[in-house]
Amino acid sequence: MAVEIDAEVIRLAQKYTIAKLNSSFEIFNVDAADFIKFNNETFDLIAVDIFAEDVIPNKFKRHQFVNELKDKLNPDGLVMYNQFALTDEDLKGSESFKEIFLDVFKEGSHRKVKNNMMLFNHSKYFKISNS
Repeated sequence: MAVEIDAEVIRLAQKYTIAKLNSSFEIFNVDAADFIKFNNETFDLIAVDIFAEDVIPNKFKRHQFVNELKDKLNPDGLVMYNQFALTDEDLKGSESFKEIFLDVFKEGSHRKVKNNMMLFNHSKYFKISNS
């Protein structure tokens, strides 16, 4: 299942990707904040990768949205939240949001991956290697 507000993105996904998947896949053409707020299902995996151009709208960086994500997560489920972190300004914004995210997900963790800051609801999803 996916949630996408842009109908053109959905059209392109259906044309080039969805047909190649060997599983049923449903895309909801709706705002992600509304979907999370009003959908009654819970999930094993919630991946948040929301950008308008190169900016994450403020409503997706608030305690309320992160708490709603937590409410929709099954026990032992995984939240992956992607933050853009290319410039110093991006990094400041990511660090600020990281505080909100970790306030909700007390056992959370983060990793810098290229130009992104990935936030996870629990550090148990990472195996630390000394090699």
